[in-house]
Amino acid sequence: PLAHYDIDYLNLPILESSGTSQNLGELVSGSEFTNPMLGRWYFDVFHKAMPLLIDGLQAVSEAQGAVLFHCAIGKDRTGLFAVALHGALGTHRAHIVSDFEKTEGNLAKVLARLSASQPFWTPEIMSKAGALLRAEAEAMHVFLDTVEAQGTDLEEMLVDGGATVALLEDLRALALTR
Repeated sequence: PLAHYDIDYLNLPILESSGTSQNLGELVSGSEFTNPMLGRWYFDVFHKAMPLLIDGLQAVSEAQGAVLFHCAIGKDRTGLFAVALHGALGTHRAHIVSDFEKTEGNLAKVLARLSASQPFWTPEIMSKAGALLRAEAEAMHVFLDTVEAQGTDLEEMLVDGGATVALLEDLRALALTR
């Protein structure tokens, strides 16, 4: 649908770069995946995928127009990039959690589309997936609590991971002008 538009495309394989399989069956091992498990998994992926997250933030800061970022479901890879962007902007924790939770309202439609188009997404896999297929506040709170337990915050994690202060300032300036 976007073929006739002059757009740039940047693929950031966040899960692959972190050594995490995208195969849901490998993540669900017999028992339901819980929100605390999801929050800790997000922390691990966020930390390991930091170079790609920073590449994405750099691309946003250099974009000449609107920016769209997405993934198949819109909460894990997309959610982690949104958290990186929120961290760069200095967004308050309550707003980060609220933004994450908004995805929950769209998940039924997304999951119906996926199960109709990909045979892997069976009712059994989807029921075992638990929190992996939800976007509840608890998971994001666990992620952010894990960040804080490291004695840091999202902005410091980004800088420690290679983001420059100039990049963060550029993103903040863009947020105020767009």
